[in-house]
Amino acid sequence: MSFPAPSQRLDCVPLVRFVVVLGLLVSCLPVWAARMEGLYDASVTVSDREADSRGPAIASALEKVLIKVSGDPQVIGSNELTGVLRDADRYVQQYRYDPALQLEGPVAEPSWNLVVKFDPESVDRLLRERKLPVWGDQRPETLLWLVTESAGRRSLAGSDNDPEVFSLVRRLDSERGVRVLLPLLDLEDRSRLQAADVWGDFSQAILDASERYKPDAVLVGRVGREGGQWLGRWTLYQGDTRDRWESRAASRRDAVYDGLQQDATALALRFAPRATDGLLSELRLDVVDVSTFEAYARLERYLRDLNTLADAQVERVEPDRIRFRVKARGGEESLRRAISLGDVLSPAPPVAFSSAPVAVAPTVAAQEGTDAVTQPLDAASPAAGLNDHPAAADTVALAPVDATIPATEQAVPSLSYRLVP
Repeated sequence: MSFPAPSQRLDCVPLVRFVVVLGLLVSCLPVWAARMEGLYDASVTVSDREADSRGPAIASALEKVLIKVSGDPQVIGSNELTGVLRDADRYVQQYRYDPALQLEGPVAEPSWNLVVKFDPESVDRLLRERKLPVWGDQRPETLLWLVTESAGRRSLAGSDNDPEVFSLVRRLDSERGVRVLLPLLDLEDRSRLQAADVWGDFSQAILDASERYKPDAVLVGRVGREGGQWLGRWTLYQGDTRDRWESRAASRRDAVYDGLQQDATALALRFAPRATDGLLSELRLDVVDVSTFEAYARLERYLRDLNTLADAQVERVEPDRIRFRVKARGGEESLRRAISLGDVLSPAPPVAFSSAPVAVAPTVAAQEGTDAVTQPLDAASPAAGLNDHPAAADTVALAPVDATIPATEQAVPSLSYRLVP
């Protein structure tokens, strides 16, 4: 059995028959560029490698992971997580000890970094069972334009001219799982944007200068001394929305980091759906320009990785287009926001399908805690196919929907997208 070349177009029937094989191959495809790593890892410094110190250290590590995965620093101490940290070791996948960096001095006590990796499925389940948010690893990247006013001068922070800001950006990545980019401040940047533009928060000039970086969000920060303290004024541009806040601290470092923390919290509120009762919405997701096996595999992998989706099943397949029936955490708007990140799917006009029904069994593209793939049923004999394939026997099949029934009668909202080449 041979697969067509990537450039070869797909017919509906071959695409249906190869779904299972593609489900197995899809794990070998490249990882999406915007994926955050290390969300379920944390490091805690300890003075020894004894069990008595390891227990509290693992609890501290779990605190850090819960903040990163939920996106909410207030989750620690909430009533929903009462008692969880006492049993932190039950969520551990593995741990190791690394020698800690020794500070120079007359008395240098030995210390270790306890690096703990927690089980992702267990941590996600822990949060969802308590109706707390779970923020997946596909997260928005923020471009930071930061200007500091000091001694009557204003200066922009770039990727290589402000080590303090650079270290804070790396700290935010580690502690909150949010990536912030600093501009190059090369000739192109400086020809399009000056410190005065950022200080004045001239949005059009700032957004125009940001285009070259293709960020998911743009954060503007203006930091200066006021009344014996450092005051930061912040504006977050993401999509069509703007959020504003202030930060105050005794040092510039703390004022900047507080502003960055609020950026992480604002993005989490937008992109980390809370698993609230009654907020699992059933939708139709139509995707066009899926004309090769490679394109289908890429789309399936993408849907598997969308944390917003609790479930996705193939409902209909036609040449170059597929219809999924999906269940989205946080509703339709939450799914739209998640898809807006990256460059895999772009909005498209409503997708037309033929009036003739096509019997296609579901393919599970995203499911709670599993990577199950359901064997598509033979279109000629749907009932016979289910018992013939072990992969399908353990999965509840979604009955094919007659495409001739108007969408209004089926009362399922539809979203239409194009697969970006």
